[in-house]
Amino acid sequence: MNLLLIDDNSDKFTPQFDSPDFSTVPESAIATLIALDECEEQQLHTHGAHRLAEYPVDRPWVLCIDDDAEFLHGLKLKLQQRGYDVVRAHEGEEGYKFAFKFNPVMILLDLHMPHTTGEEVLAQLRQHPDTSRIPVVIMTGLNEHGLELRMHSLGAHQVFRKPVPLDALADAVDHYLNNA
Repeated sequence: MNLLLIDDNSDKFTPQFDSPDFSTVPESAIATLIALDECEEQQLHTHGAHRLAEYPVDRPWVLCIDDDAEFLHGLKLKLQQRGYDVVRAHEGEEGYKFAFKFNPVMILLDLHMPHTTGEEVLAQLRQHPDTSRIPVVIMTGLNEHGLELRMHSLGAHQVFRKPVPLDALADAVDHYLNNA
């Protein structure tokens, strides 16, 4: 397995592995990549619109909200391979704020997070006119009876049970954005 640095024609290099399965990446490499990725993400969060000017405007933004940093890192890499820019939030309230700050075309939302749950975030997003029409896909490890029906009634477009393959989530993003 090799680490590839992919130039996306914006003088920015994206780390990718030549292995199709992110789970085969060595633990030490994952930790290093996550740390580097979080530094870049913090710059994006801090500088907001100023930093957005550095990104290609033709690439749609996807907001991923999950408290699992390793999962978010893998998801970000997978979505970047598909041509999306990704902003990540590690907890619900932060994700809700980023929905307004970054105006994403889609949101991938975990339900079980500390402080503000994904269900609370979804309900808040659906109550505000600026975010009520953004497609939201739920990712959850919860196995409650009636969960999918409840999420659909709150306005979720689809519910995935974890562990979910990153390709399945990327396919869902492609599907909803190509049929919008």
